[in-house]
Amino acid sequence: MFGVAGLLFTHIIENVGMTVNLLPITGIPLPFFSYGGSFLLACSIAVGSRSGLRGVPQSGYAEL
Repeated sequence: MFGVAGLLFTHIIENVGMTVNLLPITGIPLPFFSYGGSFLLACSIAVGSRSGLRGVPQSGYAEL
């Protein structure tokens, strides 16, 4: 979960920094809010795959 959360967190922090003029303006979109088809798709797939893994057991030895 830290990978997906880290990705979203860094994009949000960078966008907030650009808005308040603390960071230089770059072209990264804000996750789930900005218009960007491929980034929206990538974020949706990342969050969906992570939430889908929540129900998978960590090891297969529990069933034996």
